[in-house]
Amino acid sequence: TRNRLRKNIHPQPSAGQLKRLTHRYKHEILAMDQDVGRLLAAWKKQFGDEGLILLTSDHGEEFLDHGRLSHSHSVHRELVHVPLLMQFPQNAEDALNVPRVIDEPLHQIDILPTMLDYLQIKEHHQPPYPKMQGVSILDALKKNEAFVPRPMVSSHSRLGKRTYRYRQGEHVYIKDMYYDGRPTEKYLYFLKQDPREQKNLIGDKEALQASDFKTLSSAFEKRARALVQMGKGFDAADEESANIESLRALGYVH
Repeated sequence: TRNRLRKNIHPQPSAGQLKRLTHRYKHEILAMDQDVGRLLAAWKKQFGDEGLILLTSDHGEEFLDHGRLSHSHSVHRELVHVPLLMQFPQNAEDALNVPRVIDEPLHQIDILPTMLDYLQIKEHHQPPYPKMQGVSILDALKKNEAFVPRPMVSSHSRLGKRTYRYRQGEHVYIKDMYYDGRPTEKYLYFLKQDPREQKNLIGDKEALQASDFKTLSSAFEKRARALVQMGKGFDAADEESANIESLRALGYVH
């Protein structure tokens, strides 16, 4: 039932049904918040303020924002824009214990390198396994500096398609590639004017020119090919299938 809802919602939920679904979701979050509160209270009772605490999420949820329910069917902002909360031990450097909100987008692949950096644990890279892709943001946190902007990549593969999201600054380029040979679908959004990604600019010549879409899409393809190349060195149990899936993810094979 869930997969059918993800693929084709017909008929659409009524306004009342959608309100009930969002109400249930918000109360799931409330229940989880209370459970996390109890967990942290027990942790603090046993260990005091010396713990390193990090809270995040693997994905968000869609409620017909782009015509679907649930998740695992796209990489629009409502699904990839997730919270990240960090609390460093009380004995950490002063800058790490100053409460603040960071509005700049961060990469989830940077979380592990940052935590290892803080714990002074060096990555132990053992070929043929790939190196960590992220970078530590600890130094920027310590100095309370802006983060060096880097393009952000999100992807998923489900329901007969592979989807990539490439964000560079305020521009987001999404590419849907279908395994059954259906035409590739492309989307372009400008978050500054359209934070909910409702207006696809891919057919707007002026918007394409203003965003330098040719350079943007070329940068995405270059990044995507680099990811495929990185995966080729991994000695998986079925390396050929893994590489074919990587190529399919980019739309080069079907």
